Amino acid sequence: LVLVDCSTMQLKYFNENNGLRNNTVLSVSFDTTGNLWAGLDSGIDYVCLSSPFTNLYSYPYSYGTGYTAAVEGGYLYLGTNRGLYYTSYPVQMNGDLPDIRPMPQSSGQVWNLCRIGDELFCLHDRGIFLINGTSVKRVTDITGVWCCQLVAGRTDLMYVGVYNGIYLVGKKNGEWQVVGKIEGMNDSCRLFEQESDKVIWVYNTDHVTRVDLDNDLTKAVRIKEYSAKDGFPVGRDMYIAKIEDRVYFATPRGIYKHNPHKDVMEPCPDMNNLLNGTAAYSRILEYHDKLISLSPHEICIANLGTYKRGANTSINPIQQSLIELVPGFETIIPLSDSLMVVPNEGGFALFSIPAVRERQDRSHSLYIRNMYLSYPKDSLVYTANFLGEKPVPVIAYSMNSVRFDYALSFFSVGDDIRFQYRLNKGGWSDFTTVRTKEYSNLSEGEYTFEVKAVFPDGTTSSDTIAFRILPPWYRSAAAYVCYIILALLALWYVYRWDDVRVKRKKQQAVIEKDKELHDMEREYEEEKARQEKQIMQLEKEKLEYDLQHKSQEMANLMINFVRKNEMLTEIKSEILKVSALLKGEGAREGKQQLILINNKIDGNIQSDEVLKRIEDQFDLIHNNFMKRLHAKHPELSHNECMMCAYLKMNLSTKEIAPLLNISVRGVETIRYRLRKKFALEREDSLTDYLSNKL
Repeated sequence: LVLVDCSTMQLKYFNENNGLRNNTVLSVSFDTTGNLWAGLDSGIDYVCLSSPFTNLYSYPYSYGTGYTAAVEGGYLYLGTNRGLYYTSYPVQMNGDLPDIRPMPQSSGQVWNLCRIGDELFCLHDRGIFLINGTSVKRVTDITGVWCCQLVAGRTDLMYVGVYNGIYLVGKKNGEWQVVGKIEGMNDSCRLFEQESDKVIWVYNTDHVTRVDLDNDLTKAVRIKEYSAKDGFPVGRDMYIAKIEDRVYFATPRGIYKHNPHKDVMEPCPDMNNLLNGTAAYSRILEYHDKLISLSPHEICIANLGTYKRGANTSINPIQQSLIELVPGFETIIPLSDSLMVVPNEGGFALFSIPAVRERQDRSHSLYIRNMYLSYPKDSLVYTANFLGEKPVPVIAYSMNSVRFDYALSFFSVGDDIRFQYRLNKGGWSDFTTVRTKEYSNLSEGEYTFEVKAVFPDGTTSSDTIAFRILPPWYRSAAAYVCYIILALLALWYVYRWDDVRVKRKKQQAVIEKDKELHDMEREYEEEKARQEKQIMQLEKEKLEYDLQHKSQEMANLMINFVRKNEMLTEIKSEILKVSALLKGEGAREGKQQLILINNKIDGNIQSDEVLKRIEDQFDLIHNNFMKRLHAKHPELSHNECMMCAYLKMNLSTKEIAPLLNISVRGVETIRYRLRKKFALEREDSLTDYLSNKL
């Protein structure tokens, strides 16, 4: 297929080498957007003439993944993962592939092509190579080189970033020689920029490092890392660029800069407004008076000298299905004011900066095609129609999962069109290329689904559909009526239950009152019995006390009688002695007087009858003790019975002896005989036996 520009007579060729599936083209036709359709013998091909991108080569004619490019001396040099290649510049596209040739002795991974003064260097996995036309020359013995830059303010000294730090390389007598490796820097230095000759910013995957060098530029005196905790919006992919002598950072959320006063990273609104806002930027660079940014979706070109920033910004979408950038190594290389090279996974794409195009009216090009209920099985409830009628679907709660399919009313393979959607005026979603959206487990209510298409030229198109989800049966109007009836019944039941509870409580109070009175009566009776028992105990104790007192009085009385009789007997003996001593005249009268006194004494000495009365009184006091003693032990003598009575009265041995008119020893003998007659053991008490057993 040959395309002829009738105004310039420029030819363009399309064949199997640059995209057609075969060269048998049977028919062609232009569409309304100016692109070309080709009918082949085995299908249809679409030629996007409006695309500013052209591939230098494509599969299977591949020279490897593209990483870098540069123009020098009429050659376009291409650095890939297979080595360094070159072709003539401007590139001749005459229907065949460009004449791309490998550079001798350059096989392997090429990372970068850097111009230092008038010299072009190839930064290679195997070292630094100086490019001279169609040949290369090894410079120094450094290996694993990422990139290089002249030291600020110097023309004979450059920094070389390698896998494990930065080298200082100087030019002496026309030859580049290694000055030395900068001490203290051992991390990979793939990308770096100079804030000054002594301050270097180095990019790593998850942080950015600021390095302060000493005066000799041979040693790092201060190293500080900056990451998300220092103000960056994310934790990785902060690419470094130097624009208008200031260092900036391209991040997934816009352009950032360093605030030296606070020593933190902060957004740069001027740069973001100059480009496409706080978008995701993979790389930014300055070329002449233009600011160029690259992102996975677009290339932005802004004029740095424009008074009103952002007014002439050109936004050019990248169709990712056709151009797949190398992850982590995204870059764009300007060759001229109108041509750039975009390295990618498939090789290299030439990007021709397009002229300003008229915006097409696409306001009604997006439409919601179908609406499905996706649970429990797919069922169609709405489909687009030419009449534009949109009924409001009413959906049961049991089928509250919906799916929307939306589409464009024209063929858009050549454009990078992105979509956004929202539900019920919520926030717009992130940009997506998916043309289906599903919502699950929606609650009852009114809903409005909106979808918006954003075209590369900035125009938009949208469509909406409203639908309603019924509440579940337990939240329907009939259910609420039942709930009200049940609530009234529950209130009536609660009222009845409370009434019964109050009556039961009153009955319980009466029962408890009766029980309390009964308990009080019982307690009163118990207290009365206790008091009566206590009174009886006191009376018993009093009687026992009186009994003991009377017993003691009787004992004392008997002792007194005995002592009085003993004393009178002694007096009587003394009288008899005195009467025997009286002799002579007058003795007769004295004897008569003594006899009278003796007779009076005999009259005052108590007889056994008195003692008998005392014993009877004792027996009466002690509840017939003597009778019980005689009944149980009739073999006891009179003295032994009296001995028992005296022991019952708690008299001691010394007190008992005169009463029985015997000695203390005799009392002990009688006690011994009593124990024998009572058959008491050694440990048994005679007194206890008399008090408790009789």
